[in-house]
Amino acid sequence: MENNNTMQTTSVWDTQPTTAPLKFETFDVSMIPVGSAVEKIGGSYQATGTVVAAFRTLAGEPRYVFEFDSPKGMLHIFGPSQIQLRIR
Repeated sequence: MENNNTMQTTSVWDTQPTTAPLKFETFDVSMIPVGSAVEKIGGSYQATGTVVAAFRTLAGEPRYVFEFDSPKGMLHIFGPSQIQLRIR
């Protein structure tokens, strides 16, 4: 007799994307390169930190993962109008 009680699992890695593949070659990460010292500008607070990743949203907008100097290790995602290069 065959056992049909086997549990099947699926992860997000097993599924096909529902949108067209992203074209990473069209994103110029040299605008603010990963590893750059930057400062958050505008808004209700200022901060200094480092860009630790750069990517485009599904809508094609550039975003930067900003790691704060203080509190050390805190991450936030900003758009290009919210950060600028700084001299260390």
